[in-house]
Amino acid sequence: MPAPQPSALTRVAFSATMTAWARAWRAGLVGLAEVVEHIERSVAQLAEHEHMVMDTATADQLFIQQAEPLTQALGALGSAQPDHIRLVLPTPGDTRGLPAYSTSTPAATRRFISAAVDSGCAVVCVNDSLGPVLGLVVDPVPGRMVTWHRFLIPTFAAASVTTSHLPSWANPPLDAGTPAEADTELVETLHAAIALLDRLELGRMQPEQAEQLSALRLGGAHSPTLPPGYTARHRLRLSRATVVLGIAEIASLDQVGGGVSSHDMAARATVLRRIATAARHAYTATINSPLETSPSQELDFPTISLKTPENPTLRRHFP
Repeated sequence: MPAPQPSALTRVAFSATMTAWARAWRAGLVGLAEVVEHIERSVAQLAEHEHMVMDTATADQLFIQQAEPLTQALGALGSAQPDHIRLVLPTPGDTRGLPAYSTSTPAATRRFISAAVDSGCAVVCVNDSLGPVLGLVVDPVPGRMVTWHRFLIPTFAAASVTTSHLPSWANPPLDAGTPAEADTELVETLHAAIALLDRLELGRMQPEQAEQLSALRLGGAHSPTLPPGYTARHRLRLSRATVVLGIAEIASLDQVGGGVSSHDMAARATVLRRIATAARHAYTATINSPLETSPSQELDFPTISLKTPENPTLRRHFP
């Protein structure tokens, strides 16, 4: 029996872990060996798999001897600033963080855009010493290895490239708004979506989906372990965004969801897209937020729980 294919959350977990830990490394908060260790262990089911980085020119030929170990490939990021290493979670119709796709776009850039959208995630690095922007797209193959496809994305022909001369998509900040604003938007979107699904009676799940949802909430939902530089607030927001991304992925497997007409099914699909979009924005805003490089006292702050005694609707949808 062939090994099950990795879910979108698996690829996101790998990419988010690489982004967060590489940023902490460039900030001087962790060592390179710690970065590699956490990337390799970020998904428990694939913890024993070897990670290799392959240039797109050789990836199709599968010349493994031309691939680089993860440690060597990450070492090439030695001049990157922490805020220049960022996570993108693109989907068709929502490609923020990626360059525009057109007939005039260089072929190398088009290949990167297509690979990132197909995967649903990518790591983007503006490394002044390399000139081109570096893109990494993960491709885990259960039972074999985890391959990171490396893309060098052209910027300008000038010999010296600085971030002030890069196109707008390659300049921080990637996300509009702060992590707190993105998290609030996520929760508000979720509340509105649940109310709409209840009103349309489209919130029902199949028994196997309910089991997957319970496993998602109890099993940590592939939520990456964040390095030093991220606070308890970041961890809470990332955990919430991860769970909601998983909910949207599980719910989308059933295109009916209690609908009795094409209009019902279309309305449900639209709601799920809104939830997933808000979750992706909250996720990337958290991972890409500025690191705290000096010790600071954690303050109490209000949180919005997905499960509250005052809201029976949420209890029904999130058992």
